[in-house]
Amino acid sequence: MNNLKNARKTLNKIPHINCGGCGISALALARWIKKNQPENKAKIIFMYSEDKVNLYNRNEAKLLIGNTEELFAPNHACIFYNNLYIDSNCFFKRSDFKFFQEIKSEQLLLDAINNIGTWNEDFKRENITKIEILLDINLSDVRRG
Repeated sequence: MNNLKNARKTLNKIPHINCGGCGISALALARWIKKNQPENKAKIIFMYSEDKVNLYNRNEAKLLIGNTEELFAPNHACIFYNNLYIDSNCFFKRSDFKFFQEIKSEQLLLDAINNIGTWNEDFKRENITKIEILLDINLSDVRRG
């Protein structure tokens, strides 16, 4: 895999990657960038629609007090890279979502991802192994079920 565009295309072929797998996709893209373009850095972003202000506030409070094991899945997760909000398929405008949270470490993201019951069940976690193989990255710290 020689460029981010191909990595994104590969991820986008995983069933339901953006319906319950977006946090894992964001982690995979961030790790792919760290491995293949170490001079660059991607930020992990949780995005919330206007009607999810309570969820945003709940996660924000958990982040502030450091109780990240109870973070809930946002409406969507992506990376912020080269001044763009991107996932495996889309580029987002700032106006596409109302609230944004930067997840400042991989561990915080893992805490949220590993709170499995809050993510859409459409994404089947057995696909994590396929992501690891296709992108040649390690996701062994992501719970499979």
